[in-house]
Amino acid sequence: MGGTRGGGWSDEPASNLLDSEAPYYDTYSLGMFLADLDADVIKVEAPPRGDYLRYFLGQLEPGYSVPHLQVNKNKRSIALDVRADAGREVFWRLLDGAESFLDG
Repeated sequence: MGGTRGGGWSDEPASNLLDSEAPYYDTYSLGMFLADLDADVIKVEAPPRGDYLRYFLGQLEPGYSVPHLQVNKNKRSIALDVRADAGREVFWRLLDGAESFLDG
């Protein structure tokens, strides 16, 4: 799945993708698809509540709704306040180690 430098293809999955996709089903699907293919997708959410889908249409348990679990399965997540210096520093470190950045 993952590309290699020089335009060739590798059988290895992408190892690290940073995901800050907007909370709409059409943009969530790329990160979900790549996570399903074993890419390490890290979902960046804004504190304190995170992605609004966590609370959409009721919750199975606090912070976990069916729509949220559906589109964020196989992803890791982190809450970062990128307006604060500390949050921006963590974001830039994550971005520096990512092969791709999904933003939508």
